[in-house]
Amino acid sequence: MPFENTLNLNLGGTNLSTVSVKIYSANTGLQVFNADYQNQSGVLQLDLSKLAKGAYGLKLIINNTQKEFKIIK
Repeated sequence: MPFENTLNLNLGGTNLSTVSVKIYSANTGLQVFNADYQNQSGVLQLDLSKLAKGAYGLKLIINNTQKEFKIIK
């Protein structure tokens, strides 16, 4: 999932009570971004312009269900 400065996450049309986004450096494993959102639906836009170019792991936790993705800036 490559991106430049803004990462768009499609959450679907259903209203979700809680969404947590955690991003980790693929090189070091250190967390570089963490945000929690309430009552989200549609597309969540994350401003990740401060992250350096490289590979990252994305953990998306929606209503206590965790999904993991690889992203590249």
